[in-house]
Amino acid sequence: GPQRRADSENSRAGKERKIKTYARLAALCFDIASFFIIRTFYRFCGISLVCDRYLYDTLAHIVYTGRVSQGTINLYLKAMPRPDRAFLLVTDHGIAKGREGAHEENGYFERKQNIYLDFAKNVKFDVLNTNSSIDLCQAVVIKKI
Repeated sequence: GPQRRADSENSRAGKERKIKTYARLAALCFDIASFFIIRTFYRFCGISLVCDRYLYDTLAHIVYTGRVSQGTINLYLKAMPRPDRAFLLVTDHGIAKGREGAHEENGYFERKQNIYLDFAKNVKFDVLNTNSSIDLCQAVVIKKI
């Protein structure tokens, strides 16, 4: 009856979410390997490589969905190439929401920030509070690099 159909649809949706998660994890493995190759080549040539948060953002999204174990998360964090210098820019949740209003879920920005702060502990990011002036943030970054 109707209940069986609803259970079947929920089961199908759950399987689709698992497939998407595993596909993202597989793609992340490929991206990590590609990054290692590119970084090694650039270092060999004496070229500095500046990147954004792509690899970490992919993992943060997977963590946010809550579909992987903490052990899997830790494994990926250990496998990710370590930057020579990494900065995590932290801002007020209201400011972040104003910039990216598309996320309507309650607590989205707080949860994402906490995920990145957890990454920062494992990866040794320098955490910068961007609620202070731009000049102060730039001075801190320049001093550290």
